[in-house]
Amino acid sequence: MYGWKPEWRCLFGCVTKFHPMCDELPDADTLEESVARAAEPYATLDPASLPSWWQSAIDEFEAAGLHPYQPARFEDGEIVQVVCDRLEERYGVVVDLFGQNVHPGDEWQVRVDGRPVTTVGHRRTVTGGSVFEMKATAFVRAVEREVTD
Repeated sequence: MYGWKPEWRCLFGCVTKFHPMCDELPDADTLEESVARAAEPYATLDPASLPSWWQSAIDEFEAAGLHPYQPARFEDGEIVQVVCDRLEERYGVVVDLFGQNVHPGDEWQVRVDGRPVTTVGHRRTVTGGSVFEMKATAFVRAVEREVTD
């Protein structure tokens, strides 16, 4: 199965080559490394140094027995919440990404004060993270066009 160990399971418990929630298939060489990194994402980071929303998410995931929390990111690695917080502070608006009853491959809405601005692709990584398929700079431009027009 694509060179990975058959006993490997994604964080959703999948042992097949593709789980409906996981949109990526890792290389056999990086699979164990990716899973190990996901299991201990805070090994080199002091959780107390993180913003309160991030600390709360870590606590909620731990309390529910879920895999370690990973903040949603844009395809360039920027953290979605940080980018949204900056835009909200700068323009006095509410910025969010909204997906209702979405399935893998479905697009999510980018909204400003509840108004749809554009859409963005979304995928889950094998380690359970969310990646929005847009660079943070493109996201910022889309929101700024909405608030400055």
